[in-house]
Amino acid sequence: MKIFKNIQNILFDLGGVLFDVDINKTIKAFQQFDFEDYDAAVHLMKSNHIFEKIETGEIDSNIFCNELRKLMLTPVPNYEIIIAWNAMLIGIPKENIQLIHQLSTKYSVFLLSNTNEIHYTDFSNQITRQYQLDKFEDLFTKAYYSHELGMRKPDPKIYEHVLADSQLIAEETLFIDDRKENIQAANKLKIKTIHYQSNNLVQLFTDNQLI
Repeated sequence: MKIFKNIQNILFDLGGVLFDVDINKTIKAFQQFDFEDYDAAVHLMKSNHIFEKIETGEIDSNIFCNELRKLMLTPVPNYEIIIAWNAMLIGIPKENIQLIHQLSTKYSVFLLSNTNEIHYTDFSNQITRQYQLDKFEDLFTKAYYSHELGMRKPDPKIYEHVLADSQLIAEETLFIDDRKENIQAANKLKIKTIHYQSNNLVQLFTDNQLI
């Protein structure tokens, strides 16, 4: 357990930290499509950086769907691809919403997420409906999304942007993420970090004496 001192700001990742995801659900949904060779199709999409491109806003949802459709023997409409792509989005537990509210009385709370316009539309609608919010972003001092910024974690530039844009001191900022490479990149900028590997965010903050 770490003892964190002088923390003024909490910077959260979204998927896998605040918001539950299950990538296997999307994998299974994609496998139902008529790819000649599913594994080869995924390898080609990765080698063409399709997933990175949509996360940095370099391509939009139509181009993303078109790129997938090129690999199908029997093409499917955009909406079916979008349903499959969103299948991984499980939801945000009520206790995590309560935790954000609790932390906001003591810290400035921010969000930094690698995401894309398709996922953003789905999870923001899901959360606002479930918790009667006008906007999901209202939970945070500010929310930063890779597809809007044109850069993604672990690129150091995205952390530098957040620090500069919100005038944060790195040593006073705690970043929680479930991916080791994202944590390592933040550490190099002297941002304090927790590599989240459990399924109880409230307990994590309790154990580290942050609430």
